[in-house]
Amino acid sequence: MCRHRFGVLNDLYLELQSEGFTEVNITGINGFQYLDNDYHCMVCDDPDGCSNCDDIRILPWVQDIDDDDGDGIWDDEDGDGYPDESYGDVWEDWDITLRDLIFLDREGNYITRLNLTSFNPDPTALGECTGNYDTIKDLIISLY
Repeated sequence: MCRHRFGVLNDLYLELQSEGFTEVNITGINGFQYLDNDYHCMVCDDPDGCSNCDDIRILPWVQDIDDDDGDGIWDDEDGDGYPDESYGDVWEDWDITLRDLIFLDREGNYITRLNLTSFNPDPTALGECTGNYDTIKDLIISLY
């Protein structure tokens, strides 16, 4: 489901770009607790190996790290080669929940968030999800 939602955001990004909204950015940030999960179908870097996508997605997908001391280097106090703790700083600092979509203005100021678990952005969705794609698109355009 989440992999599909990221694909919808990729499609939305491409649509906005084609309509002239070229300064819009969408980035996925993998939570530290999902460090060992396979993300290849999320970013669809091999469409032949994924059942949920047909084309390589162009949205960036980055990994959150643990950096409690703020030195820009992830913390590995126990020397096991992995960042310490079970969470990362971006998700911690922003109080992120799985599938949160955060909206920032041009200066990077927080505007609002939507959680895509309950706010399915699929433009073909029916029922209470009808129109969610357009709501997200309209919000992005209003910030442009």
